[in-house]
Amino acid sequence: MFEEDFDAVPDPANWNIYGSPTHAYVSDGALHLVGSVDPALSMDVGGGVGSSLQQSYGRWEVRFRVGQGNGYSADMLLWPRNDADWPAAGEIDVMDVNEGDRASGLDYLQNLTATQTTSHTVDADFTQWHTVAVDWLPDHVTYYLDGAPTFTVTPGTFSAGIPSASPMHLALQLDQGCDDFIPCRDPSTPDQVVMDVDWVKVFRACPTTHPPAGAWEVSTTMATSGSSARVVCSSPAVHSAAWPASIGCHTPSPPHTLPRPAITRNNWSTLAGCRPISPPAATRSTATPPSPVRVNPVNRTPRLPKSLTSLPCTAPYPMMRIESI
Repeated sequence: MFEEDFDAVPDPANWNIYGSPTHAYVSDGALHLVGSVDPALSMDVGGGVGSSLQQSYGRWEVRFRVGQGNGYSADMLLWPRNDADWPAAGEIDVMDVNEGDRASGLDYLQNLTATQTTSHTVDADFTQWHTVAVDWLPDHVTYYLDGAPTFTVTPGTFSAGIPSASPMHLALQLDQGCDDFIPCRDPSTPDQVVMDVDWVKVFRACPTTHPPAGAWEVSTTMATSGSSARVVCSSPAVHSAAWPASIGCHTPSPPHTLPRPAITRNNWSTLAGCRPISPPAATRSTATPPSPVRVNPVNRTPRLPKSLTSLPCTAPYPMMRIESI
């Protein structure tokens, strides 16, 4: 899992800031994306950041809010590794809050061509803190608001299918605009419109196939009261068997504990909540991620921006063996 709390200046290895740093900065434990008329540029601009984490499938979560004001859209989207891969590789907008009153947002998905799109409107007061999320998996994309599903896309409900041609990265943007999608700045718009991002979490996806129940054990480290223990990777049948590189595991959220009586050598047990995962390759690019070419979902006119707990798996839990240290 990748997690960013924005308690410090974003690590350049993890984030690329679009445009002027005065329009994207961190303070008081949050990322602030600012839309305003930039005196140095003599033009109205927004701000944004792009993650360097390129990943196929998984879950993305963002806690955010955005101030009222026409002329700016708060967008959280998954964008292909290379700009040239759009539109064929698609895009997944976790949430677009384009209307100036911030009373609704848009779950949005596009694939194959610029005109093959589907979307769903979500009503909420986005001037207040909310957590939006999306699960991107081979057979569906599901959107969430504050933990509740709001919209699901499957190949059966969308003829263009689910994006799969490219890994994607998360972009957080306060886009400036004046078109059919983003109402133009007007006298009611404050001098500055600010989008705040409290945190971001990215999870890798579970496998589509799983090892047989009991075939492999969990690989992790556990701490217990007054003692410590190691969970050993091996097969119950052949204890020396190598842990398969394609299978990873996680335990429930810390602290990872077991009752002390369980901390005995060669004690075999199941651990509820420990589930196998086999994540698709997730690479952290060393190159600066491109600024996504944003597209108006109404008329699809391209416009440039101005400015691993894992997913739950359904397979039976594996076995583990505890060794005292």
